[in-house]
Amino acid sequence: MKTRGSVRWPTHTGLVESTFVEADYLVLGSGLAGLYFALQASEHGRVVVISKRGLSDANTQHAQGGVAAVLGTGDTPEKHIEDTLRVGDGLCKPEIVDMCVRQGPEHVLRLANKLGVDFDREPDGHFKLGREGGHSTRRVVHVHDMTGAAIQKALLERVQERGDRITLMPDCMAVDLLTAAKYGGPNAVFGAYVYDSKTGEVGTVLARAVVVATGGAGKVYLYTSNPDVATGDGVAMAYRVGARIANMEFFQFHPTGIYKLGILITEGVRGEGGVLINNEGERFMARYAPTVKDLASRDVISRAMYLEMRDGRGINGQRYMYLDVRPETVNKYAALDGRRRPDGSPYLVTAEEILGKLPDIIDFCRTYLGIDP
Repeated sequence: MKTRGSVRWPTHTGLVESTFVEADYLVLGSGLAGLYFALQASEHGRVVVISKRGLSDANTQHAQGGVAAVLGTGDTPEKHIEDTLRVGDGLCKPEIVDMCVRQGPEHVLRLANKLGVDFDREPDGHFKLGREGGHSTRRVVHVHDMTGAAIQKALLERVQERGDRITLMPDCMAVDLLTAAKYGGPNAVFGAYVYDSKTGEVGTVLARAVVVATGGAGKVYLYTSNPDVATGDGVAMAYRVGARIANMEFFQFHPTGIYKLGILITEGVRGEGGVLINNEGERFMARYAPTVKDLASRDVISRAMYLEMRDGRGINGQRYMYLDVRPETVNKYAALDGRRRPDGSPYLVTAEEILGKLPDIIDFCRTYLGIDP
């Protein structure tokens, strides 16, 4: 036997029942959901968190824009619920929307005040709120335009501080869930077979409760902002042991990214006034969403872009559009839309303001487009 952190791990291959790791809770996945649960569960027992690659190889790490919650003056849960149900096109469960909206602020405050996520703030200490597609007001807390990475970093730091209660096992991939039904008992999950990619060994982790927080299967698409680990194996494992699987047809398509590279461009670009332009120089979203235009929800934006490209209006006939966030463009359309700041003044931006709010754009332009903004 050898030791991985505080866990004893088999040194030989094969599914040997006498060599195993025991915990109260086994968490598959080291993104926000898995780590957040692990921290709370560690108050009640021993936790093992496994990640099939590095501990930061999760969807959370790649998220940019921020987290929506009712935290601003004048905003209400009722407004947030109304926005969510409207853009959900009748597919949302109202009771789940109500729960998420009403509980959301307390979790954001916990991330900020107890777990160390350094969300951007105004000089008076209030959160600096952004606006993204589908929202009728500014309610998105963020850390510049790399919010996910900041949340991931803070949660990992807090988890590592609980080394006496939480064991992290990177480069370990769950192969299959263990269920008592395989041995003549009830269909209850009590652990998983785990493959250690560093040693090539397979071991057994036993737990009173198993949490599958492995994300979706977005990486099945050739061009996607999903990380390589988003392959749906957690969903498949759950399905094989009889878990109820629902809504599998829903894949989120983030409409803005760098062409053919699968690198996300935060929705905050449109939130700060960026507009989508077709090959004819037209701000085409005015035809598809006349009221909110470029601040439409992601499904509406994605569908509009597809239709524009299908009809030959992609840039130079190709399958991409321009996302224009130059100050002169932002200010032109902000004036046409009658957009104003919260204090009632006209919405006008400078290049310095845009780059200050969206610093990752500088790196995108220099690294991938060969230009210096």
